[in-house]
Amino acid sequence: MHPTSTRYKLSLLALSPLALAHVVYRAFKDGGWRYFKQRLGFGYINHESRPIHFHCASVGEFITAKPLIDAIQTKYPDKNIVVTTNTPTAASLVEKHKNITHHYLPIDITFSVKRFLNKVYPLCTLILETEIWPTYYSLAAKKFVPLVIVNARLSDKTSETSNFIKNEYARALENINLVLARSKEDHEKYIALGAASGKTYFVGNLKYAIADNTNQELACTTIKRPFFLAASTHDNEETQLSEHIELLKRKNYLLILAPRYPDRCKQLSEQFKNSGMNVAIRSNRDEITDTTDIYIVDTLGELNI
Repeated sequence: MHPTSTRYKLSLLALSPLALAHVVYRAFKDGGWRYFKQRLGFGYINHESRPIHFHCASVGEFITAKPLIDAIQTKYPDKNIVVTTNTPTAASLVEKHKNITHHYLPIDITFSVKRFLNKVYPLCTLILETEIWPTYYSLAAKKFVPLVIVNARLSDKTSETSNFIKNEYARALENINLVLARSKEDHEKYIALGAASGKTYFVGNLKYAIADNTNQELACTTIKRPFFLAASTHDNEETQLSEHIELLKRKNYLLILAPRYPDRCKQLSEQFKNSGMNVAIRSNRDEITDTTDIYIVDTLGELNI
């Protein structure tokens, strides 16, 4: 077990008021009381046996992990699966699956992480993609909870961060049992950051494990017109798109818009309708016609991207 440095602990202590403020803000915005409690390390349920724990920060990571979760549940039907997320949007998707228990991951301070590990005590933790939490890694290793990074990736921003952060990441990665990189480039980045070469492997992108014949309703939606798909969009990107909608309309292109956060879809729909656009909504099962300008996808997990 490789503990976090004193400098990291002091940095967390200094930043803890900001972290708490963010938790309070997000709880009031859309997370609710359970979000508030669990991010601080309270409100977790007991499990009859030690569960297999997946951490999927947001919607995309959970969609990527789902084929692996399904495979584990098929092979080990008696094992409980716990999925933690950072966001309420991802939580709402996980909670649609009745055979999976959802929790929010606690913020990375010793008190909260200890409570999570003592209460849930996972058989192992599989972290999707790029979540490096030094306190969690250290305390999980101390309790002999194996840690695996699945579909591991590292952005250039993470690779080029300050030496202080790099050093903390390197210490954290010493607690990892296995890194399964999605690309050769990510494989090299993890080793350069501090992951042990003997525990780091390039295995390919887990997203490709999603079966081509998955019965996704959106894939079965008949669209007989040329279309432009804008997926996982944010505010600023939708503003940029709105400047080009008239051009798409003149060329008879349908704009399929799938915002990153579906709770904004109602506002977007009203905004486009007020601009004179003909809008169809996915959850309303609105039909796409020759006069539909924008098709808003306000559901989760249908695009597999």
